Amino acid sequence: MKKYFLLALMFICTLNLSAQIKKGDFLINADGRYTKTRSTSGVAFNSSGLIEQNLEVGGAIKYFLSNGFLIGIGLEYNKLKQEKSSFLASEKFYMREQMDLKSKVLMPKLYFGYFHNIIDRLYINGTLQVGYGKKKTDATGVIQSADSMFSSSMRIDPYEMEFDDFDYFKSKLAPGITYFITERWSVGLDLGGIEYDNTDWDSDRIHWTVSFDPKYWTFSVGMRL
Repeated sequence: MKKYFLLALMFICTLNLSAQIKKGDFLINADGRYTKTRSTSGVAFNSSGLIEQNLEVGGAIKYFLSNGFLIGIGLEYNKLKQEKSSFLASEKFYMREQMDLKSKVLMPKLYFGYFHNIIDRLYINGTLQVGYGKKKTDATGVIQSADSMFSSSMRIDPYEMEFDDFDYFKSKLAPGITYFITERWSVGLDLGGIEYDNTDWDSDRIHWTVSFDPKYWTFSVGMRL
């Protein structure tokens, strides 16, 4: 079965298909990215850890103003889960905390971009994305504490927190590549880039990310109309 699939793929790639983008074309695409990271810090009796999972999925419709320039509108759903742990112990004190923090946001987005043809069906492209939405956040956790790490009496205090919805603004400048498998269907990769986000318009909650690491790449599938 794999042999026939590879033969079919090779056949499609050798076809002389016309996939040139032109003024008036529409491109509908869906994209997504999932990352999971782990980090730890500290020493044996004073340490902390973080496991972070981030899911981004979205869709957009884009219109070519010329043979290269485009504008578009879309929608993105972003879900973040953080598992935080901390441990502090001595002969006179013991505390362990585990917290799960979850946030999600659905935001409309605007797209501004440019496609440059390299060969018949291969393009390099750059896209500026701007989005805004309301971020919902809640947290649950438990704190274990005692008078010492050897104490037989342990206090266990679970807790829950629900926050007000926050304004969330995000922009991203991303280089990428797009390849048209057929005249209409394409696959693409956004190769990281420069990302800025701000929660609740607070200068202390501004984050910049500048990276072309593969974990920040976004895969997309598109259809040209």
